[in-house]
Order: sequence, then structure tokens, then C-alpha cells
Amino acid sequence: MTSEVFMKALRSIPRYQDTGRPFTAWLYQISVNTINDRYRASRPTVDLDEMYDLASAGPGLEDTALQRAEIREIWTAVEALPGPQRTALVLKFQEDMKISDIAAVMGKSEGAVKLLIHRGVTKLRVVMKEESA
Repeated sequence: MTSEVFMKALRSIPRYQDTGRPFTAWLYQISVNTINDRYRASRPTVDLDEMYDLASAGPGLEDTALQRAEIREIWTAVEALPGPQRTALVLKFQEDMKISDIAAVMGKSEGAVKLLIHRGVTKLRVVMKEESA
């Protein structure tokens, strides 16, 4: 995926315009779009090798299956969010980026990014509560 991002960047460099934001923000945006394209094209699957070691200490197989199902439900709900909220949540919770970096990537203020994350999490809570009821 890294090579794909840099190939896209290389092809798009003639269209790059310096807007005062860091060049890395432009690259991050290409990365975000590439990751989104990849996830849309193929849904992640559970690796069977992870489920193979039944004798390991820790949570039981049923607990692990329930946790993974819950995580899948959450990310399915994230995919249904409006684009900016979804992007902000993915960058924050999946890519573990700082708010300031997310703001630079998205071309928004830090306050706007915090609001997008807050609204997205609030919407997820509502959706998950409705599904569990």
C-alpha cells in the first residue's frame, strides 16, 4: 500500500499546489484516500491462524468471537457515517494520529476535528444502542 501511495503522489505531483499547509498533509490525504479505496474494494477477513491456538491463556474462544463481532459492528457503523466524521475517526482511532495532524490532513481547525470526532462517537453510541435493543 505504501508503494501505491507514493506512485499516486508521484503521478499527482504536477497538480500539487502549495497552499501553506505542510507537504506531509498532502501525502497523508493521499494515504487516507488509498486506504479508504482498499477497504471499500475488499473487506478485511479474520485470519484463521489467530483462532487456531485454543489452549492459550486469556479470554475464551466465545469471548474473542463476541469481541470481534462487536468490533466489526462498530466499524460497519463507522463506514455509514458522513465522510468527514468517518475520516476523522479512522485517522484518530485506527491510525492513532494526533488531533493537530488530523487537522492538517483534513484542512480543518483542531476544534473542527474535535467536533467531528465527538459527533461521530456520539452517533456511533446511538447506533450501537439501537442495535443492541
